[in-house]
Amino acid sequence: EAGTVLSLGVGIAMDPFQLAVNDAQMYHQHSNLQFRQGQALIDKVLKPKIGETILDLGCGTGRLTINLASQVGSSGHVVGVDPDQSRIAVAAAELRALHGHVPVTFLQGSTKEAMPL
Repeated sequence: EAGTVLSLGVGIAMDPFQLAVNDAQMYHQHSNLQFRQGQALIDKVLKPKIGETILDLGCGTGRLTINLASQVGSSGHVVGVDPDQSRIAVAAAELRALHGHVPVTFLQGSTKEAMPL
């Protein structure tokens, strides 16, 4: 619920969304193995090309999504979708930190929303 504050019992109160963002940042910092395995799969199987549009479902904090964008170039586009709002927030911050046009859009949602049957 918006505006709810959790007390951690040590005199520190934090908004639940901020706690989730902290978890997402930790995930981002400790997901190197997953990133390397994902990148190897992309290089061997997907082989992105300049100008392609790619949908990354379950993009997490966007590390692979942003990397894919560098491979499709400015004429391509990558859309990253993840159900976790805090991971999308971290992904968006990573994208802003690049200070340039990167052909990426991050959206909060699930595979059901992205690809309804």
